[in-house]
Amino acid sequence: MTLSSTRRGCNCSSPGAEGNSCDIRTGQCRCRPHVVGRACDRCQEGYWGLSSEGCKRCVCGAGAAACDEHSGVCACAPGVGGARCDACLPGYYGFGPAGCLPCPSCGEGKVCEPGSGRCVCPARSRGAGCRSCAPGHWRAPDGCRPCDCGPGAISATCEPHNGQCSCRAGWAGRACDACAVGHHGPRCRPCACHAPGTRLCNHTELCPCDDSGQCDCKDNVEGEKCDVCRAGTFGLSAENPVGCTACFCFGRSAHCTQAGLTRAAVHAAFPRTIVLHHHQASIRHHEHLDVNSLLSLPSETIEVSLPAPPAPVYMELDKRFLGDRVTSYGGLLQFTVQEEGGEDLLEDIMIHYPLVRLHAAHSIVLDFFQRDPPINGTHYVRFHESLWRARAHGSEATASRAALMVALSDLKQILVRVTTRTPMYGHHVHARLLNVSLDTAIPGGGRSATALGVELCACPSRYAASSCQRPAVGFWQPPVRVNVHHVAGTIVIDLEGDAQPCYCSGRARTCDPITGHCLNCTEGTGGARCEVCAPGYHGAPEAGCQACPCPERARNFATSCVFNDGRLQCLCKPGYAGTECESCAAGWWRTEDGACAECACDPRGALTAHCDHLGRCRCRDYATGVKCDQCKARRTFFGEEGCQQCDSCSQTLLDGVEELTRVLNTEANVESLSKIPKPYPALQQFHENYTTLSMTLEMARETTHSAKKLKRILDALENKFQELKDFSDIMKSKSSKQNDKAQSLSLETMSCLEQILSEKAKIAAKVAELDDFARGERHMSAHRALKEARRLQHAIRQTGLIDRISAANDIFDLANLQSTAVKELNYRVDDALGRAGSLLQALDRWHLKISDLNNLTAEVWKISDPIMVSAQKTKPRLSLLKDTHLKTRLVLETWTGSGIGIENGTGNRIDGQDRGRRERSKN
Repeated sequence: MTLSSTRRGCNCSSPGAEGNSCDIRTGQCRCRPHVVGRACDRCQEGYWGLSSEGCKRCVCGAGAAACDEHSGVCACAPGVGGARCDACLPGYYGFGPAGCLPCPSCGEGKVCEPGSGRCVCPARSRGAGCRSCAPGHWRAPDGCRPCDCGPGAISATCEPHNGQCSCRAGWAGRACDACAVGHHGPRCRPCACHAPGTRLCNHTELCPCDDSGQCDCKDNVEGEKCDVCRAGTFGLSAENPVGCTACFCFGRSAHCTQAGLTRAAVHAAFPRTIVLHHHQASIRHHEHLDVNSLLSLPSETIEVSLPAPPAPVYMELDKRFLGDRVTSYGGLLQFTVQEEGGEDLLEDIMIHYPLVRLHAAHSIVLDFFQRDPPINGTHYVRFHESLWRARAHGSEATASRAALMVALSDLKQILVRVTTRTPMYGHHVHARLLNVSLDTAIPGGGRSATALGVELCACPSRYAASSCQRPAVGFWQPPVRVNVHHVAGTIVIDLEGDAQPCYCSGRARTCDPITGHCLNCTEGTGGARCEVCAPGYHGAPEAGCQACPCPERARNFATSCVFNDGRLQCLCKPGYAGTECESCAAGWWRTEDGACAECACDPRGALTAHCDHLGRCRCRDYATGVKCDQCKARRTFFGEEGCQQCDSCSQTLLDGVEELTRVLNTEANVESLSKIPKPYPALQQFHENYTTLSMTLEMARETTHSAKKLKRILDALENKFQELKDFSDIMKSKSSKQNDKAQSLSLETMSCLEQILSEKAKIAAKVAELDDFARGERHMSAHRALKEARRLQHAIRQTGLIDRISAANDIFDLANLQSTAVKELNYRVDDALGRAGSLLQALDRWHLKISDLNNLTAEVWKISDPIMVSAQKTKPRLSLLKDTHLKTRLVLETWTGSGIGIENGTGNRIDGQDRGRRERSKN
């Protein structure tokens, strides 16, 4: 019977119940799938999200027992973490259905290994008790540290106990990064004054200095070594008795020095050739010549038809000659031009066109007009302001040093004239540009001449470079304002605008010197101001950008990642594949550091684009090498069709080289060496080296004399060392024995732990079986039996039982069968509880067996606690089954207790009360 409207009402939950009707006696509503409760207002355990469709099953990993019935968040077992409870938390190991085990307390300097839980030595340590460090490291109080030997160390290794590096003469300190007593300077050399700036130097340029190393400087020279010009001057010279020479520094400093640089040159990679053809529509009048727009050709151009009117052709120098060329001031641009064919351009045309044109930033254009004829076709163009004409903001005049320096600080284009001839009909012009070089300046004390005129400014904190032309690290230069002035027929350029600090949200120290965009953002951020998460990271900078775990956070091979519904989606970098970028893509291989590198097999010699695990390609028969990029046969080269023999000309040249090598080795005349020019510059360098080495030798002799006094101390230390070594051998032997015992005990412990884990798994399986049994269809059969019994009782009351005794007996038998099924269910539950108790007793017996392992016992009891909790959760459900069984019997007693007896199988009449008493006595 159901109740639809009574005094109290059913109050069934609208989303969880199938209707608003309920049982008249118990008030139980009819619940949707996986919904429980009298009013159908909560989800069955293991389900969540109560709705009109019922409840959804929890989607949890093996490390979770259930989930939150409202949010579906998994309730992880002890030591388990992750959105789906599918991984161990830090400090735990051994992921399984019942959770993770806490890491053991490791002694002797060891740490817990996440996979197996074994105690292992930390990184960079080894040996018994993890007390030894790997080569190149030493034992510090907080672990093994790198030696970090400084520039004065003999080798990169150090003493394993105190980190002391082996120092060269003149060096001291633990890392050999400081000068010893009696030495100074970045290389810890003896006191040596700079002769051009020092008084009282002898003919060997040896100058005296006081005990502090201060030399007696000339009037306009200062510094400890008399090697620095006073503020506002530079260019120290031995011929100058008092002073140096004036600074430019882009107007940002008044102090500079002669840069310690020597001349070097930047060379073009290869010659370039062009062919000019006659243009039939050419017009030979020159009133529309535009010298502001020169006819220039890019580097890859080979042939071109010359437009009208005829004009010289220019070629662009490649990028290696552009950019910051301030150190080219005072140097030369050299190039050779070879022409043939056509006819010469008229002189009145050529005078309007420069030999070289420079295009620089701020719309500055500098022209160099030819003054002297080339020497064997080679032109020499010097970078000095007196030789150049400047074009800036519509003005043209002689260039100033400021104009030339500003232009050299940011060269955008260099055009050199390669033709002075024009093609005729049927006569092409062939021009070739070769031997292009641009003087620059490099550090070092080579044999080249000093780069005179190159200053080294004392820049303010916002600027760097030799002439303060670039912003310093941590600053950037916004667009500057260029002021052009005419002073006595000369263009003078001033720059307005200061460098600004990099604004990187406190996450970077450097930025692009031109755009101000931050570089090397930290905390996983990126963007112009480090305001967003960098590629390969996710999250927000304010909350912290996290590296994509693709496959691991420490080994991130993804450009980006996103978590959708708790699932990771990785966008892999080139060369990586897999859902978590854990594999190398086709044509890539895994290197020793775990990264993927491209196979880069040469298609001309490799069978496929793939390689093995060492990066070696599979070569064709005629190829060899790791990348199959070499020919096996002698005097062959790779062509379009594989390895090909060198042509006859090359074979002849190779034969000549081999013959010359043979003659040089067997028939060379030693007297011919006299024809070689005498190496006076080299001898001068050798003389300087000899002087320095002589002084070093003298100091070494003094050091040797002092070292002899230490012999007795060293002998005593040697005896002490021998005693310590003997003691160390004894301790090492004892340590080895203890280590063997520890290994045996560790193996025995792991064996016991495996057996305990096996028993734990059995208990967990049995608890899961009981839980499924309590929530299964058999539990629902008892409820249906009760409803059927009530329906039969109502039918019996509406029907004359006296006339239908046989039918009532059949109904009673049916109800009795249902009751028997409930009893059977009760017996099975009791039996399952008994077996669970036996398993718990077995667990206790294991506890007694390993009582000597105190730490392990605590972990076993931690494992047992969740099992006891699960058993306590199961018992209320079993009690509910027993109550259902009793209610069924009470219903039967209700309709049999009306006083009407029922005959049993022997013909005796049994009333309802006697039947109830007998049933209770049986129970």
